[in-house]
Parts: sequence; structure tokens; C-alpha cells
Amino acid sequence: MLRTDTYFGILVLLLLGVAQAASGSALLSVEANPNPAAPNQDVTVTATRGGSQNCGWKVVFGDGNTSPAMGFATTPKNVVHSYASAGTYTIQITGASHGTKPNCTSSATTQLVVQTSNGGGNIEIGPALDLPLKPKGPKVSVGELCAKIDCKGLIQKPVIEKRFGFGKPGGVMAWIGKGFGPTTGVVSLRYRRFDGSYQTANLEILEWTPTMVGTKIPASLTGYLHQQASVRVKTPDGWESASYSFDLAPEMDWIELDQDDVKVVHCGFDGNADRCNGVHEGNDAVFGYFSSTSQGAAIEGFHGNAWGTVGDDKGNDSYEVSLKNGWTIASGSTWKKLSSSNEKVNGPSPGAPVGQSYWKPSYAWVASSGNDTVQYATFIVITGPRGVPFK
Repeated sequence: MLRTDTYFGILVLLLLGVAQAASGSALLSVEANPNPAAPNQDVTVTATRGGSQNCGWKVVFGDGNTSPAMGFATTPKNVVHSYASAGTYTIQITGASHGTKPNCTSSATTQLVVQTSNGGGNIEIGPALDLPLKPKGPKVSVGELCAKIDCKGLIQKPVIEKRFGFGKPGGVMAWIGKGFGPTTGVVSLRYRRFDGSYQTANLEILEWTPTMVGTKIPASLTGYLHQQASVRVKTPDGWESASYSFDLAPEMDWIELDQDDVKVVHCGFDGNADRCNGVHEGNDAVFGYFSSTSQGAAIEGFHGNAWGTVGDDKGNDSYEVSLKNGWTIASGSTWKKLSSSNEKVNGPSPGAPVGQSYWKPSYAWVASSGNDTVQYATFIVITGPRGVPFK
């Protein structure tokens, strides 16, 4: 028979064992990182326990969700969770049944703040954030804040979604989007000049809100062709949108060509005096009674048949107009003067090709015998982008 003092000793040993087991599996602390966090951002919940005994535990996230029960073989343990909405959540770790393991004892809690940026380039800083920032009141700049913490998922960068207005020099354009902030920043234009180089210019700011920026394209913008240009919106904190493409048209000019802009391809020299722009043949001193053609024309031709010469003089004249860099022919008008009804000038053929950059007009002429002449003059107007050469 066992003695009473033996029973008492066994009971003491059992109680000491239970106490040691309990103290070896107590949950000690829980932390959440990052804190604060953004909606739908991954949050790492880190739990620690005392001792070395494996035990069962779980996490109550505070948003209606609870983790499955799991073992706590080593410490610390991490569990990742995300929160759909902004708010303050109480996270608790507590013991739970997991297989044959004993439940972890005790519990621990912490609070997590989930918040969004205010959309205006600043983030509200609550008392829970102890950041080494210069005193600036309840708000700090985004750039200064993000130099201290990880801003991933917290910042709404500028985004251009659509635009309205007229894409030309002096045109007013509105850029619609989000994340522009309340403070005026910069809208930069990038475009390609006619020589292939790229230039940038800042647009004039007419209005600035978090969702709309009104601008004006500089009226002095020249030297480029019709193209797809791009803009970027940049906030004072240094956040910049992606490039947004739009149709940029140039201001147009109209120019009247002169003879130096036209090439003489062929001049008919069947007459006694022949002249096609700067190309001529014949003795003007002998045939001085032939008058020159109209001044200021891009194309002018003159052919004369001397008095008493037997037979008609006739031939064909042809010219070439070749433009580049978006310049095209806007109009062509021809003046003709014949000394009698027997003289003829047919042309130009073909007629002026409006909207085209190349023209090769020809003129067929006949000057009858006697003191007879044919004259013609064609005035050519071209149009193209301002500040861009046409040849």
C-alpha cells in the first residue's frame, strides 16, 4: 500500500508538469506590417510564443475572417491577409485545436489602421505613425512621406484618361483624369520637328483640379508637321503621368511661288525669240519689239515670230514644281496674251493639282508668221505648316 506522502509527491509532480507545459506554449505578442496599410494591400501578421512546445493557434483578423487552426512549431510565425475596406481592425491570436497538439495558452491583440490617400497629393498622418518628419502640421508632402515609408499601394499617381479641345497653336485643351492633386503642377508637350528632332514645351495652365487640368498650347509653336504628339502631367511632389498621345495640327501658311522655285524642264526654241523663266534664246536686240510677260509669276513664257519670216513657229514648254515637308499646291491661275487670233497657247496641262506636292505643267504654243507673239504667265500659291521649308 502506498503511503500518503507518496500520493502527495506524485500529485505535486503532475501539477508542476502541467504548469511547465502551459508556460512553455503561451502566446506572447502579435504585430501587423505595414501599419497603416492600404485597402487590398497584403498585411503580414507576425505572432510569437514562449517556450519550445508546439501548440495549436489561429488568427482572428477583425474583419469577419479567421485563419484555419495551425501548429506553432517555431517562433515567430507569419500569416498574410488583406483588408477590402478602410477602417481600424483589432487582430487577435488565440489558442485553437490542431491535431494532437495542445492549444496555445493566453492570447494577444494589436490594432491595424487601413486607410486610403486623400487623392490630392497628401496623406493624413495619424498619431499612430511616429515618423521623424519636420513639423508641418497634420499633413506632409507625398515625396517627404515616401522617403520614410513604403508608399506602394497608397499613392494615386496622375493618370490622363481623355481630353477635349483643339490640338493646334493657341488651342485650349482640357485633360481629364485623376490624381492631379489640388496644387498646380506642370503639363509638358513633346513633339517632333520637321528635321526629325524632338522638342518639349510647357503648356500654359488655365485651371487645375484633382480631376481636370485646363491648358493652352503656345501660339508661337511652329516648325513641325501634322502629327501624334504627347503630353505628361507632373504634380509638385514629382509624380508624373504616363504619356498621353493626341492629334497636333500645325498653323498653316500660304506662299506665292516665284520663278526661282520652279524648274524649267524644256523650252521650245522654234521661235525667233524664246523665253521660259530664266531660260531664253534669240536676239532680243534685234527683236526688241517683243514685250516681256507679267511680273511676279512663277511660270512665264514668251515666243515671237519675226516679221516676214515664212511659216509658223511652234513648240512645247514644260516646267516642274516639287514641294516637301507637307507643303501642297493650293491654286494655279494662268494669264495669256496673243498678238492675233492666229496665235495659240494650250496649257497648262495638266491643270494645277490642288492638294498635291508635285506638278509638271506643259504649254503647247503657236506663233504665226509676221510680227506675232504668244505670252503666258501662271501664278502658283502653295500652303504648308508654318516655320517649315517647302524645298
